[in-house]
Amino acid sequence: MKLKEITELAMAANVTEFDGVNAGRASKMVASVLKIIAKQVGEMDEGRIAVPGLGVFVIKQIEREKDGNKTKVKRVLFRIPQAK
Repeated sequence: MKLKEITELAMAANVTEFDGVNAGRASKMVASVLKIIAKQVGEMDEGRIAVPGLGVFVIKQIEREKDGNKTKVKRVLFRIPQAK
């Protein structure tokens, strides 16, 4: 799904929050928010980042073996909130 499509869905679902904002500006705002989340995930070695209304990013370092060598790799899981 492209960022423009996501923004259009958000604008359609939340008309009052996006009142007076055009689709191009809204897409730039959404992109800047996603870049901040990506930066935080990228900088963190382990832990959790909770984003209210979106979900939780769980970051772990796991050990992998490849060609007889053990290396640590970052694993990022994203969990959406359970519907109530």
